[in-house]
Amino acid sequence: MRDLTTMGKDFQSQPFKKENLNASPIIQFETWLNEAIAFPIPEANAMTLTTCDSKNQPNARMVLLKKFDETGFIFFGHYDSQKAQELAANPKASLLFWWGPLNRQIRIQGSVIKEDKQKSADYFHSRPLESQIAAIVSPQSQKISDKLKLIQEYEKLLSKYQDTEQLPDCPDYWGGFKFVPNRFEFWQGNAYRLHDRFVYEHDKNTQTWGITQLAP
Repeated sequence: MRDLTTMGKDFQSQPFKKENLNASPIIQFETWLNEAIAFPIPEANAMTLTTCDSKNQPNARMVLLKKFDETGFIFFGHYDSQKAQELAANPKASLLFWWGPLNRQIRIQGSVIKEDKQKSADYFHSRPLESQIAAIVSPQSQKISDKLKLIQEYEKLLSKYQDTEQLPDCPDYWGGFKFVPNRFEFWQGNAYRLHDRFVYEHDKNTQTWGITQLAP
């Protein structure tokens, strides 16, 4: 067994206190995201999306956050993919942002719905032509016998549409997902493993967010 116990480090961060938190977890998220972007942390909008299959087996993968506001977090992908099928059967999911150089992570729980079709199409056509074509030719998460066939189909479509900036239509099997949060945990590493952890939980009755601190 390989021993990795010596790889631990002692975190050094400024104290993170409840009075420093914004009442809105979305605004607090945006504050931390802006600081991660400014650091700069490459692809600070990368997040781990965890879903669960029919056998209650969790599945995690990295996706990119493209938009967000008080109503939720938007990412895009193939509606026939494994994650989409799992979300169709069980819309509950979680997100994880990890910004190591800042000693910070954000865990978010919630549920996922499909984004508006027109908004999905608008974003699809805003992407580079190459990305649009890649979305068309790839049967995401499906078994393939030879990647060369995908490349050949990609090159065929690229040649066909090389004089245009976008494809005629966004395919029905591709679009956006909206993650609607109900719980946030903001974590900041600190010395002696005495980390700072604050949780926002949404009250459906009052439509407000309550904030509590957790032991590290």
